[in-house]
Amino acid sequence: MSTHASRLHSLRRLAFSLLAGSIFTTITAAAGSPRVHETLDFGWRFLQGDAPEATNAAFNDSGWRTVDVPHDWSIEGDFNRTNAMSAASGYLPSGIGWYRQTITAPPAWSGKRVMVEFEGVYMNADVWLNGEHLGFHPYGYNYALRNAPADHTRAPSHIIVCTESLPRATFESWSHVHDESYVIGDFVWTAIDYIGEAAIGRYSYSTDTNTANRGFGGRTTQLYPWNGSFCGDLDLAGFRKPISHYRNIIFERGEKLYMAVREPEINGRTIRLGNNWSLWPMSENWTWPGLEGTNISVEVYSTAEKVQLYLNDKLIGEQPTTRTQQFMATFKVPYAPGKLRAVALQNGRKIADQVLATTGDAARIKLTPDHTTIAADGQDLSYVTVEVTDKSGQRQPNADQLIHFSISGPGVIAGVDNGSDRSEERYQADQRSVWQGRALVVVRSTKAGGRIQLTAFAPGLANATVTIRSR
Repeated sequence: MSTHASRLHSLRRLAFSLLAGSIFTTITAAAGSPRVHETLDFGWRFLQGDAPEATNAAFNDSGWRTVDVPHDWSIEGDFNRTNAMSAASGYLPSGIGWYRQTITAPPAWSGKRVMVEFEGVYMNADVWLNGEHLGFHPYGYNYALRNAPADHTRAPSHIIVCTESLPRATFESWSHVHDESYVIGDFVWTAIDYIGEAAIGRYSYSTDTNTANRGFGGRTTQLYPWNGSFCGDLDLAGFRKPISHYRNIIFERGEKLYMAVREPEINGRTIRLGNNWSLWPMSENWTWPGLEGTNISVEVYSTAEKVQLYLNDKLIGEQPTTRTQQFMATFKVPYAPGKLRAVALQNGRKIADQVLATTGDAARIKLTPDHTTIAADGQDLSYVTVEVTDKSGQRQPNADQLIHFSISGPGVIAGVDNGSDRSEERYQADQRSVWQGRALVVVRSTKAGGRIQLTAFAPGLANATVTIRSR
């Protein structure tokens, strides 16, 4: 986030020029209290390319495209392994983009301090106001919680927070926070998958012809079509991965138990992890047709004294899940269709349980919006989860159908996703394949009120429609 301020001494027009990737802005006028906030989200002029003369207030940008922000010109493009930044940008277009906005300062602002806040500006951004360079926003990061004890000895009065910890170091991070009073927490790299640094959390199969370990930060095309990082607690669509549940459990964020299934290694094909950002591919999936009798690993997380695992009401085993076991247990289970049930026990009493059931064939589409009412301001959003389910309404975790979408009323489809770091589908479209039986549609309001209807359809599946009200 960048904030730039200036004091206005007379009525004048303000011409902002921004050299950046994507933006989200507000403007605040204040001289004491109260502050007045106005949005600058609408009516920006945009050019994908370089125009050094655009810093001048009188520059003619009438030929530029008009956009509203938030805006990200990179994700509007197609994935292509020949794009200049390659794996570093997730094989999407990169380069330079210019944004310009002109507003008229009202008389009430005269003599007051005016702050322009860019709440989301991409790396290496420059800002000009009426031709004057206001500032530059660079790009950078750091991490290494393992140095905390030595740093504490050197500076015992300091508190320490880790700004980038590894997903597989979750227990280690918790241990530092729990045992060392001067360590107050960590920020995991990353909370959510992101486009670029393609495949740093990648896994591969022994049968892959591509033997490259990773594409971290480089310009290699060896790992294409991997375009996302695959190292987040959440996937690209914001759906939770098993590691996010584990983190919640050991940091006591309300969850008591979680169970996930490791992708099995079959027919001599083994799974290889690329590096320290990599985790074994796991999901809430107990539907593995053709693998009957094959041992499949099931991980159970809990801070309870022990956990039990049942398959079709038969006890598979019981294991402790204390700190010694890093609050997890792994069971080898011969696959059979049915219900897999995990139980957490404390002092011999059940405190939580979870069930994973085998699902039937894909039969219908289910739509679930996170908001059924949104503001008619041209900016408010409803995130609609798309699921392919069997006849009983259970998500089919192996489904991969292409789902089409249509929308009517005062709303637009702002974007689509499915969470896969290997999908080459566009983020701005009216269709998306499901991955692990799921996808996401983001609906944005216009400035008119009314009923927005989103319909999802695919061959062989029952359609689904959801209504969102814009007010």
